[in-house]
Amino acid sequence: DHDVYTYETEIGELIGDHPESADGIVARNLRRLIETAGGPLSALIPLCRGAGLPFFARLRMNSHYDIEPDDPLWSDVRRQHPDWCIGMPDSGYPVGSLEHGIRTGFDFRHREVRNYRLAIIGELIERFELDGLELDFMRHPAFFRIAEAYQHRHLMTDLMREVRKRVAAAGAARNRPMQLAVRVPATLADAARIGLDVARWMEEYLVDIVIVGGGFIPYETPIREFVDMAGDGIDVYGCIESTRYADEKNLRAIASHFYAGGAHGVQLYNFYTKGAEWNRRILNQLADPQTLARLDKRYELDQTARFTTPYHCAFPVHNIEATFRYASPPAQLPVALESTVCGEGIELTLEVDDDLQTVPESRLPASLLTLRFAGLSPNARIDAALNGRPLSWTAARSSYEGWMRQEIEAEFWKVHPAATVEVRREGASVAWLLDRNVLRQGRNRLRVGIAAGAGEQAVLTGVELLLDYEAGE
Repeated sequence: DHDVYTYETEIGELIGDHPESADGIVARNLRRLIETAGGPLSALIPLCRGAGLPFFARLRMNSHYDIEPDDPLWSDVRRQHPDWCIGMPDSGYPVGSLEHGIRTGFDFRHREVRNYRLAIIGELIERFELDGLELDFMRHPAFFRIAEAYQHRHLMTDLMREVRKRVAAAGAARNRPMQLAVRVPATLADAARIGLDVARWMEEYLVDIVIVGGGFIPYETPIREFVDMAGDGIDVYGCIESTRYADEKNLRAIASHFYAGGAHGVQLYNFYTKGAEWNRRILNQLADPQTLARLDKRYELDQTARFTTPYHCAFPVHNIEATFRYASPPAQLPVALESTVCGEGIELTLEVDDDLQTVPESRLPASLLTLRFAGLSPNARIDAALNGRPLSWTAARSSYEGWMRQEIEAEFWKVHPAATVEVRREGASVAWLLDRNVLRQGRNRLRVGIAAGAGEQAVLTGVELLLDYEAGE
């Protein structure tokens, strides 16, 4: 982060090089690994190869963590060249704005920045026996000043062409193919908007694997557009982020959504501290669409504001929150519900990827639709309809005492194995047990309106659909 590295690079600055970070546990671990095994990569690559696992190194392409330039984790290269950053040393951007949030990242319009990044990449490719290299453009997704990003996208494409040449040359020299993967924003349009012409990268076969999204809006990630753009030989993966979704039922639904869109697989991000039992059980499910087909799932609608607080759309934003907000398209939620002139409310689209038409009537899953609200008065009544069929208010189950949600435990990066825990969320819930024939595979139209008594602060914050196959049986 901020170009302080935790592997045995001879080009970049190592964590621990700064006197104030020399005694930290990560710096001590790095020194010990270099002394005993050559370093983390030198140790891990032969271990993986011996186990029959391909090894990819992953390089974060930028960093926008909210630290000060005098922090020991701020590299000397940034400290010596503040003009290489997007908005340093004094941008004048208002605190809390997107521009202020991305100001500490490298600005790739500078040739020096691109050459520095190429040097780091070149060392990884040429020095280490990698099976592949992943360039992570979602850590963190801002590479140019906002007003200049789209017009500078050719500069990042030029960088990718050079990387592809070096990857191909290294593979040829070793007679061992090396793959190039990229992790990019959730839509082709948003990628291009921030300066990443991923469509052209695929057209020119500059990449072998495209990992789509940061995992923040997986249900509304249009992965099909990447699959349709990718030529033969380019694999497309969907990304799932543990700090957004950790419930097993959600993971199954998200993976099913990606497979339905043509994805070749999924990438799990920030699940690295889950235990062996979880890995054996869950990975075998998520890797097999046929296994997923008849397992319980929870489909949801994503929220634009996950990058600040889970259920509240808010500004200002801070550094990494700003980068994710900047690189992501708006989602359908949250939405304020108010009385309308025509009384129609809001229409939302909920996608369901289970092929319910092929499930025998006796084995159809029990289906529970739940709406989550902030500021909903107990005196209010919600008018809702699914695929044109009204949902009876008298049949709804309402609660105003909050609800429990499964999430990965706080500070998961410090704990192994990290647990999935129940976390209480404030707000109201309204739920309906659906008739068996109301749901469709693909798009389902959900209309939600407020009838009376909600006041001005009723906000629809969540839409969840639980498919319970076990209960259906």
